Amino acid sequence: MSRERSLRFVALVASLFVASGCQRHPASTAECRAIFDSIFALEFREVGFRDPVLERRKHDELAAKLAPDLQGCRGALLRSGAVECAARAQSSSEVSHRCLR
Repeated sequence: MSRERSLRFVALVASLFVASGCQRHPASTAECRAIFDSIFALEFREVGFRDPVLERRKHDELAAKLAPDLQGCRGALLRSGAVECAARAQSSSEVSHRCLR
C-alpha cells in the first residue's frame, strides 16, 4: 500500500472527528479497527492484489504503522451503522463519502 493510500486512510479516520449530525456515538476501539479492516481490504483489492498471505502481512504492517491514528479514532463521533456500511461498501471512496459522513 502506497504512502498516498496510507495518508488517505488517515484522512478517512480524521473525518470521524469532524463528523456531526444525529444518532452518533463515541467510536470504540473495535469499531475503529473494523472500519480500518474494511478500508484496507477494499484498497488492497482496488490496487489489484489478490494474494491473501501478502494481504495479511501488509495489513499487519500498516496497522502497526497507523496504531496512533487508530487510537486517536477511539471516542470520535461515529454515525450509527457506519461499521456495517463500511463492511458492505464496494469501494474505499464509498466508505469515506457515505459511511463516515
